[in-house]
Amino acid sequence: SVDWTLVGNPQASNLLVLTSGVHGPELMTGSGCQVGHIENRFFDQATGDGDIAVLIIHGANPWGTAHGRRNNEDNVDLCRNFVDFRTPPAHNHDYDNIKDVLPFAFSPGAEGDEARAKVEAYKAEHGSEAFGRGFMAGQYHDPQGISFGGLDAVWSNRVLSQLLREHAQHGRRICLLDYHSGLGPYAYCTTVCLQVGHHLGLARDVFGPWILAPNDPATVGDGKAPDVSGHTTEMHERLFGDISPVSVVLEFGVAPYEQTAEILMREHRIHHDANAKETARQAVKDELLRAFYPTDPYWRQSVYDHSCVAIDQALSYLHSGAGTYGK
Repeated sequence: SVDWTLVGNPQASNLLVLTSGVHGPELMTGSGCQVGHIENRFFDQATGDGDIAVLIIHGANPWGTAHGRRNNEDNVDLCRNFVDFRTPPAHNHDYDNIKDVLPFAFSPGAEGDEARAKVEAYKAEHGSEAFGRGFMAGQYHDPQGISFGGLDAVWSNRVLSQLLREHAQHGRRICLLDYHSGLGPYAYCTTVCLQVGHHLGLARDVFGPWILAPNDPATVGDGKAPDVSGHTTEMHERLFGDISPVSVVLEFGVAPYEQTAEILMREHRIHHDANAKETARQAVKDELLRAFYPTDPYWRQSVYDHSCVAIDQALSYLHSGAGTYGK
């Protein structure tokens, strides 16, 4: 099940949406913020005038959380599933070319060295962007593979879409914040916007010109942030494109990128290995949890504080119709 609650007037024309747990082990990061904000009555003043409401969606990928997996019950990365399956993305040939080495590309030892040599050879021939597309952009034909986006809209996709259709039908101004963790500097919040054009400009007005915008044509990437298919942002724009929604990800850093990727790939191998011991399965799931939700109380406090700032920025925009940085 996916839990949700609406704070404020269901008929409000200004709506803030907070979503957690799109990737299973990342739920606790967003959940901690959502529960804390409710307990501290953080939204009371903002929703008091009746024209701002806050929709809190908790645990978008409940199976992934319960089973210690980034992906859902169908091995689908939910952040690759929000495509329009009537016109699905083109076949990802870069994925096909590197899929056999991806599970070992971050491994230690000789096996990892061999995989990395093949990765570097592929980059040399086709470019770093080609490797990024193969690894992260999403693929829609290998159900057992990495970055699988599904063959159709999965259960969580349908639930999220329905919740937004039901509770945002009166919205004339909408801001959506999606909680994630695992990328970026330790305990730091990177506000990420995958929108472009007018939508991106509006997001910069609300959250500041320094937000990370990997799809901005003026931005030069470093090979680690390829264009991805099926992100939640695509669903937000399909549903609310006529009213220019502001859709951002709050990404809280934990471990270095390579370390997190190594754990994810190891979990992927063990999950699909019928002969793996249960102790090994549980050990990697415990590692995965701590790679996205550490026990450090100061990390958790920093995450909560950053969440407060981002929500203040969003509520200020919803209240006035103008972002602080666009004034």
